[in-house]
Amino acid sequence: MIDIGPSDKGLESEKEHGYQIEDQVWEGSHTYTYPIDPALEKRLAKSHRLLRKLRLQVTFDGKRTVDAPLGEFFGSGLGESEVTSLMYAMQTADDGSYFSWWPMPYARSAEVELVNGSQQTVEGADASLTSHDDQSVRRALTGKNPSMGYFHATNKQGRTTKNDDWRFLDVRGNGRFVGVNHTMIGQITEGNIRNYLEGDERVYVDGSKSPAIYGTGSEDFYEGGWYFNAGAFSNPMNGAPLMKTKSFGCEYQCDSAYRLMLADAVDFTSSLRFGIEHGPTSNEPAIYSSTAFWYGHRGTRRSRVVDTVDVGNRRSERAHRYRGGGAVKRLTSVYEGDDDTVEVSDETRATHEAVSFTLRVPRSNRGVRLRRTSDQNEAYQNAEVFVNGKHLGSWLQTRGNTSQRWLQDSFEIPASVTRHQRTLRVTLQRVNDSPKWSAARYEAVAYR
Repeated sequence: MIDIGPSDKGLESEKEHGYQIEDQVWEGSHTYTYPIDPALEKRLAKSHRLLRKLRLQVTFDGKRTVDAPLGEFFGSGLGESEVTSLMYAMQTADDGSYFSWWPMPYARSAEVELVNGSQQTVEGADASLTSHDDQSVRRALTGKNPSMGYFHATNKQGRTTKNDDWRFLDVRGNGRFVGVNHTMIGQITEGNIRNYLEGDERVYVDGSKSPAIYGTGSEDFYEGGWYFNAGAFSNPMNGAPLMKTKSFGCEYQCDSAYRLMLADAVDFTSSLRFGIEHGPTSNEPAIYSSTAFWYGHRGTRRSRVVDTVDVGNRRSERAHRYRGGGAVKRLTSVYEGDDDTVEVSDETRATHEAVSFTLRVPRSNRGVRLRRTSDQNEAYQNAEVFVNGKHLGSWLQTRGNTSQRWLQDSFEIPASVTRHQRTLRVTLQRVNDSPKWSAARYEAVAYR
């Protein structure tokens, strides 16, 4: 057999067999595709629609925390496909088997339901559950300060809204965000019909007005890159298991992707807003569905703002024994992120001198986050932090933005310094050669 072609294997085979071509006019590789049987395409499209209409619902201790489309919950929101993630899987052989290994703790009861919202009849399905009795889980879930959170799978569906990020999760409470499955049905009719993948993820933690995470693109967030140009894939922590282009019920372009965030989970103590743009400026039309996976408690805060220094306000500065130079100037600008069209005006100070002030905190605190609102016109602002005379390290802010100038950043003060204290005397000493230290306000966010 002669293997003919420009690959290394083909060239070697041609040489072994003395193969020659006279007057060659083309060299390359052929990819053979054949049109799918219309009847089969129709049947698969119907099956895929069913997986979007079937919903998995789970109730723990009387509260429903899981309500998601069956296919999307198991990793492929566009339809059945091979998924081999660490926490769930789809196997397409033998009429399909789906698996989930998420730990789902509960104290008293758990109820699992499959709800059919379609017009199709579901027959011949079976399911199995594995459970284990552990009294320590009950105590960890239901104590005064629970150390364990309930499992949630929070689903959202609908059309994207121009200029607004698509929010995977927007919740008040405390917990840990550990992943998301995302179904994207593009509505771009011409040109780059995948331009919705140019959207960045933006994550806001505990009410901060600046994103704690600001990504570089949707396909980058799912670790696929270049519009998933290597084709469908499924890895333990990320994947894009199914893609459709003008076929199988997809009018233009459709993508299904997932990302687990286990080692890089996002913790929050009072609120979380985890969103993603649809297009470079959230400007492309699409129909999105997403299922966010997280552990925690809705409505139960583990932190709150307990005191605020309004820099430039004489009454507030006197009340907090504020010391520090810098002329008071008024800044009107915007924050980076989803709210970058909302102008904010406030007074600021920027100085080379040391800044000090006193914050009131509850004696029962479990640590304090010092949050600053500042002008990031100059990057690499850096200050040594002292609290009640103890040196806690340097507060370095590397970011800078000359057009979207408002920024909120924070410094964590450990409980070993703050516990049983009624007041904290904070001193910020600018590091030599760094820009002026800027601030419009300081907030004490106490953990409990």
